[in-house]
Amino acid sequence: MSLNPMHIVASNFNISDLPQNASQEQITNYKLIRLSSLYTNPEAFGSTFARESLFTPETWFDRVNGQARRIIFAIPAHIQHEILPSGCNLPNTFWMGTVCVLWPEMIKAIPPVDPYPLELARREEKGDVDVYMIVGMWVHPDSRRLGVGKALIHYAIQNVLAAESAGGEKQKVITLKVHEGNKAATALYQGVGFVSMGPVDGSGGKWMVYGL
Repeated sequence: MSLNPMHIVASNFNISDLPQNASQEQITNYKLIRLSSLYTNPEAFGSTFARESLFTPETWFDRVNGQARRIIFAIPAHIQHEILPSGCNLPNTFWMGTVCVLWPEMIKAIPPVDPYPLELARREEKGDVDVYMIVGMWVHPDSRRLGVGKALIHYAIQNVLAAESAGGEKQKVITLKVHEGNKAATALYQGVGFVSMGPVDGSGGKWMVYGL
């Protein structure tokens, strides 16, 4: 997977992504915000705090350094890098938010439990598209209403569009699932170009798609 270098700088925060050979400090920072997200907003995720709090260091290492996964994060603008400065005692995590993009290779290896919307499923079966998926989107409550979520999603889209497609000239499509009642998240995704593509069977959620 080859990506163009990117970085988004806003007045209050910076957006970047973890390298494929992430350090232990970087892995710890991701672990902290992931567990914070599961504890604070359990209704927004398919996993649980109880489950992931038992992950071994090896599991966290494999998750962060997976070749078909891109972990994106936001940090305050006054912090110049993502590694916690020595002696700094910030509560929980100083990452402001995070989102993860799954590459087609990972999705094909572990297909989604819920079937895609019919049109997307048809196009994928024909081999017309490469499907990417956004998961794990979360912004810390203290960092909301600052534009962090929108910047994270913009960055995720840029990563996908800049990546070399395993399928050559296939159309790139980005999917995500959002709870039907989460109107703020729905509005956020619609604002950057996602469109609703129907309900997720039996879960109260719906598919949203970019680029189809």
